[in-house]
Amino acid sequence: MKLDELKQQWQEEQHTLSTEQIQQRVGQRSSAISARMAKKALIESAAFVLVFIVFFTGLDPEKNTLWVNFLFAGAIGIGIANNLWLYRSLSLNRQGQNMYASLQSIVRHLWVQIQFSVIFSVLFFTSVTAFLMLRIPLSTEKIILILVLLGLSIMIRSGVEISRWKGSIRKINLCLQTLSNT
Repeated sequence: MKLDELKQQWQEEQHTLSTEQIQQRVGQRSSAISARMAKKALIESAAFVLVFIVFFTGLDPEKNTLWVNFLFAGAIGIGIANNLWLYRSLSLNRQGQNMYASLQSIVRHLWVQIQFSVIFSVLFFTSVTAFLMLRIPLSTEKIILILVLLGLSIMIRSGVEISRWKGSIRKINLCLQTLSNT
């Protein structure tokens, strides 16, 4: 079947479904979206814990200045805290809220997540760069290269995160639109 035929079939099915059936389908779709985001948050938190362990056991943090260690540990801690907050905020049917209000709440949380992703990228990559810069002898060329790589790293991670979260917001907005049409 082509995409247009599938869309037509979906629209015809929606006219024959009851409001409860439509809400059930929307709930299933939005639950799948929330489950993917929650899984990402847990995997990323585990990765941050692993990076933290490697940093403080294998990379000789005692050779760094104290502020670099605090900056790195703080960035990792903020990343883990953010992922735990995101995981907690993705519960779909909160007590006392209908599905529509719950989905709207998730969209609001995701917009905050977009802003936080950019801030976290700057903090994390700046701390990693500071860690690396203090371990090597620096020349003008190395400083320029490191700063260019820092900027690219921040832009790439931020771009990927923004794209991912906006995609999730679009999917949830489609669910909201379906609910508002019933």
